[in-house]
Amino acid sequence: MLAVSITGSNDVAIPLLAKNEARLIPANVAQWAQGIDIPLDEVRIFLAIREAAASRLFSHAPWLSTYIKDAITAYGAGIKIDIDSIQEQAERALETGELDINNPQSISVAISAGLFKPEQSPSQDAALAKLEMALALIEGWIDHVTTMAVGNRLPSYPALSETLRRGRATKSPTQQLFATLLGLEVSPRKARECAHFWFEVDSEIGVSERDQRWEDPALLPIASDLADVKKFLNSTIVPDDLSGLL
Repeated sequence: MLAVSITGSNDVAIPLLAKNEARLIPANVAQWAQGIDIPLDEVRIFLAIREAAASRLFSHAPWLSTYIKDAITAYGAGIKIDIDSIQEQAERALETGELDINNPQSISVAISAGLFKPEQSPSQDAALAKLEMALALIEGWIDHVTTMAVGNRLPSYPALSETLRRGRATKSPTQQLFATLLGLEVSPRKARECAHFWFEVDSEIGVSERDQRWEDPALLPIASDLADVKKFLNSTIVPDDLSGLL
């Protein structure tokens, strides 16, 4: 499913090519454009700008891919299979009729509903929170940079942006990937909050300083920082004149 839904090599917040490049997948772009009554050339421009924004980000912040992969690894390291718990769940499901060993479909439904899913540890919860925030910051960044680059130059931009938002609300490629791997649903609302965060950062400290935020993960916000951008910036900016600290 993922192979036919992604439109570019950076469409799932992790570069899919060994060498970080901006690439579109023409057949998938054409499929994405179906039914939205917008010229295909404008769709290509819109998706190409988003792809270029993602590629530029990963090139500027080479640590970012490793950061995401480390969060996934940390989550995986905490997985423990409790055979006794699985057996108890199976026996209980058989007694209640939730599970019918003679009906393979009921087994699939039960598994999809979370039966036999191991409990998450605090370290796994922390890894998922870290991962969701990173993905939301990336998505928000791409939205912000694309909006700033396109401006009024692409007449169909509002409609294309709305189509993308509706797709996110159902199942974006990023959501498909991480929901399958980790059961993580990347919140569209949080992505919007992060796009607004980057807009506010741009307004407060300018493009150059905004871009420098990606040089070190310590300069990026956590979820609670999104509500007060000025306070967050003040807490992470070192003043040019340090004499007052002496």
